Amino acid sequence: MSFKSRLENFIDATKEHIFSMSGRFHIPPLDFDQLYQLYQEDTSSKGLYEFIVGHPITLGIASRLGSRPIDVLAAMVGKTADACQQDLDAEIALREAVEKKIAEDREKAKAN
Repeated sequence: MSFKSRLENFIDATKEHIFSMSGRFHIPPLDFDQLYQLYQEDTSSKGLYEFIVGHPITLGIASRLGSRPIDVLAAMVGKTADACQQDLDAEIALREAVEKKIAEDREKAKAN
């Protein structure tokens, strides 16, 4: 391992330690960018927050940091976990309402 790569590893570890000591989470922008790209390719009806909170990348980050996935999302988007939870709940409620409406419309179409 070269001196440069050892130095970069040391600096990265130091940054992570400082962030963990401060109680703040450091989520590299690259992680959010990757998740957003995967969301763009996703074919499910999930919203962005719902997709991110349930994705294995987010779960891995949360596990590594010893936090909840909603905390990781909050760090990514610069909001509080409570605000993100409210947005997530609204997103899920909207998706469920749309799915319910679609199911009702299908039942009406079958009946006619």
